[in-house]
Amino acid sequence: MKNVFRLLIIAAMAVTFALPALAQTAAATPAAAPEDPAKTALYEKFVKERGDKTPASQKAAFETGKEFLSKYGTTDDQYVTYVRGWVAKYEVALRDFEFNTALDKDPVKAFQLARGVLANDADNLGVYVKLVGAGLANASKFESLAPDTLNYARRVLQLVEQGKTVEQWTPFKSREDALSWSNYAVGANLIKNSPEEAATYLIKAAQSNGPAKTEPTTYSGLAVAYYNGEFKKLAAEYKAKYEGQPETPDGIALYERINQALDRVIDAYARAHVLNTDAMRKKEMMDKLVAVYKTRHENSDAGLKEFIAGVMNRPLPLPGQPMTPATTPSSTGTTTPTTTAPTSGGNTAAGTNGSGMQPAGSTAKPVSTTTTTTTTTTTTGAKPATGAKPAATSAPASTSAPKPISKTRAPVKKAKAGHAAAGH
Repeated sequence: MKNVFRLLIIAAMAVTFALPALAQTAAATPAAAPEDPAKTALYEKFVKERGDKTPASQKAAFETGKEFLSKYGTTDDQYVTYVRGWVAKYEVALRDFEFNTALDKDPVKAFQLARGVLANDADNLGVYVKLVGAGLANASKFESLAPDTLNYARRVLQLVEQGKTVEQWTPFKSREDALSWSNYAVGANLIKNSPEEAATYLIKAAQSNGPAKTEPTTYSGLAVAYYNGEFKKLAAEYKAKYEGQPETPDGIALYERINQALDRVIDAYARAHVLNTDAMRKKEMMDKLVAVYKTRHENSDAGLKEFIAGVMNRPLPLPGQPMTPATTPSSTGTTTPTTTAPTSGGNTAAGTNGSGMQPAGSTAKPVSTTTTTTTTTTTTGAKPATGAKPAATSAPASTSAPKPISKTRAPVKKAKAGHAAAGH
């Protein structure tokens, strides 16, 4: 990432140092007028310094120009007009130079400088893209950048949707990469407070043609978003309406939806496990996967190895769509997790579409749906521009996996065969 931003700095320096030539091309330099010796001398000093293209001389010309304007700026003549125009261009170039330099050396300062840049150019897509890259790369080090990173990533997606484009998508390699990471950045930053909305963006990242498609934390984050969003919402509804009550078709249908939500959690963790290359992260994802899988299948891991082996070859299961069976565990019972939500801690990955499993042939009802708040933290060293793993700006933290619920529950009336939910 540092190499990428060094290139940015070099490019910014080139713009700054080339400014005199640009100014000369835009308008010829007026010759000094002899009627005011002091004004003439200061003006000629400015012209000489401006004509030297070294950085030191350019900076000196800028300071001389400001002095000239402070003394003679109220005079409306060609000399004042020329100096004012050149100084204004230099200020813009200097601001851009400082912004690009700070992206690598001081991202917090870069985000502060960006406010001034964007105040004068609210549709500057190139600046927004750079800010998203810097926000991802420094997520674990500067958590304070997360809210702005979220907003800037949303702005990137909005401007691109409106047809905006840029010649260079720095620090990303292409438009596809920038969109991929922007969807990832929005999703990662929404997991804590808006998990269901986060899932929609992480799904887009997973379905993109960019690197977030194969980034492990795309899926570990998606697992947490599914669990804390869709799963907990459905479980709470079931608890309120049907827990301990005689079975009904509506209750069975809702319970089937709970199963499918949990299957999507399993699928996401399986992808995060497969895509992780770091041994520690890979094991962490496997531990979470095994815990959730066993919870889903009455403490059995039958069929899990086969599921993992084929997960990347199946479409990504999406909320609201029927699940495609991948394998059938030998156990037939089904329970739902009731404690802390499973969370991600690895790197993100993507892969378009992988399927979850059909619920395992039982219409047993969940008894307890008590949930707890999942804490979040950032992971380390995101380097989206170079293809390295990005740090989720609001990455889910690692907590304990869900535990099976108690089998003790109020007796319920058995469902008739014709009322069993599809796939049971």
